[in-house]
Amino acid sequence: LMNQCFIILISLGDLMMGVYLVLIAYADLHYGGDYCRMKYVWLSSTECSLLGILSTIATQLSLFSMAGLSIFRIRTVSKIVQRSIFSARSRIHMTLAIVSISALSTALACIPVLGRLEDFFVNGLYYHDNPLFTGSVSKLTHDQIFRSYYGYFKEVDVSWSTIRLIVKDIFTSEYRGVEGKTVHFYGNNGVCVFKYLVTPDDPQKIYCLAVLAINFCCFVIISVCYLDINIITARSSEIVSSNSNPHQRKGVLELRSAL
Repeated sequence: LMNQCFIILISLGDLMMGVYLVLIAYADLHYGGDYCRMKYVWLSSTECSLLGILSTIATQLSLFSMAGLSIFRIRTVSKIVQRSIFSARSRIHMTLAIVSISALSTALACIPVLGRLEDFFVNGLYYHDNPLFTGSVSKLTHDQIFRSYYGYFKEVDVSWSTIRLIVKDIFTSEYRGVEGKTVHFYGNNGVCVFKYLVTPDDPQKIYCLAVLAINFCCFVIISVCYLDINIITARSSEIVSSNSNPHQRKGVLELRSAL
């Protein structure tokens, strides 16, 4: 049962990734012919953010499920499929594992788009058809513009909310209020995926590197578990070929079935 649940989670992650690819293909059909002009409209859109969340959940869900499945299989091999594995206690463990994997995958995907954390994850602001602010305007660019406008601007790490207020103060009511759209964490590229490649100046570098470290640990767990399983399988094959005791042969066959 545990094995089947992990496989279902992996399949669900693959399904979500398939949905993401279909939606990205649709977005390409919609924006592709005029992407250079509409680039930042797309990168600052809610649709791009949602697609980024979807792809990250799909990736993490599959990876965590594969790591969990690897650990379960190596434990199953060592115990040679006991009945107790289907006990009530094991079902509780299974439920906790599924809930934990789902919750952690969702949390890692959604944390970068939380409004309270925008100073750590927002890449810049986009001002549509504004000649003063072009493209995705970073905090550094805002700071330079403010210095040019005011003549003096205190060197502090200004929040995005403060930047929005200052920009509104610069332009008169004739401009009907200039307000920048957020180029969010997933708006770092045209396919709206997790930002794995960061620079030393990126405020989200610690978070990205932490997620990469978690993913690498999962890779190590999967590799070690299946390497161990492969060794056990090779040893069991030698025992089957060299041992004529029917009881021991039956035990080895059960072991191989567990694999």
